[in-house]
Amino acid sequence: MPLTVSGPLRGALWMVLACLLFMVMSAMIRQVSDTLPAFQIIAIRNIFSLLTILPLLLQVGRGSFQSWRPGLLFGRALIMIGSMTSWIIAVEGLDLAAATAISFSSPLLATAGAALFLGERVGSQRWAAVVVGFTGMLIILRPGMAEVSVAAAFALANAVLTAWGGITVKVLTRTESTATVVLYLYLLTTPLSAIPAIFVWVAPTLTDVAWLAVMGVLVALGHICLTKAYAAAEASAILPYDFSKVIFAAVLGFTFFGELPDTGTWIGMFVIFAATVYMARYEAKLARAKRRAAV
Repeated sequence: MPLTVSGPLRGALWMVLACLLFMVMSAMIRQVSDTLPAFQIIAIRNIFSLLTILPLLLQVGRGSFQSWRPGLLFGRALIMIGSMTSWIIAVEGLDLAAATAISFSSPLLATAGAALFLGERVGSQRWAAVVVGFTGMLIILRPGMAEVSVAAAFALANAVLTAWGGITVKVLTRTESTATVVLYLYLLTTPLSAIPAIFVWVAPTLTDVAWLAVMGVLVALGHICLTKAYAAAEASAILPYDFSKVIFAAVLGFTFFGELPDTGTWIGMFVIFAATVYMARYEAKLARAKRRAAV
């Protein structure tokens, strides 16, 4: 008798696998960041990501290439290049777990952005979650008590840009298919990231190229796993497993770089995580109520 795996369990497994792939890729950044500029890392990595994901997307058909909002797709590509660059600089100078913890503020920032720029109605409970999450981020950064490093500022910039990119995707999915959004992300970021890379180009070694090839494959597979996770279960069921990113980051950071997150980082991370999970469950509750009302 074949083993039946429930949707929430499948979603959880896909989410944990995606988190592992993303964190291994992030740890690998340090293997090449000492010798190669951030733009070059992004450009070469994107080439391998595109080569990995293109055959899968082409199975959808030529419809993937049809776009109704090319300008917005182009804008999203620029945002993501900024996000990728910020993340590389953050990982270079911060403990991997600390940078990851700050990135958890991205969904909360996206909620605030949706209210400010998309005119979405955000109730008091959502705003409360945003405020609590922002408090957790301040616990990690501790401005005034400790000097906020350049790397921490770029980690925050990454969270802001990721949230902005998420808002852009939300607008795009009103007219574009998921395959189109993913396809154009790689088709545009690859040549766009290559332009600044030309001006800072450093001849990579075969070892550098090998690291970047593995990173490109990992990030592409990570996005596929993430998509499968959200397809298998509701966001509120799988979002708590996104916490595994910090666990993987802490283990990788300690094992390979001797990093050990301080108490403030752990406390701030738990605060942000709790606020994010609360908001996800609240959104799921609202969605179920709307479905019942529509019946």
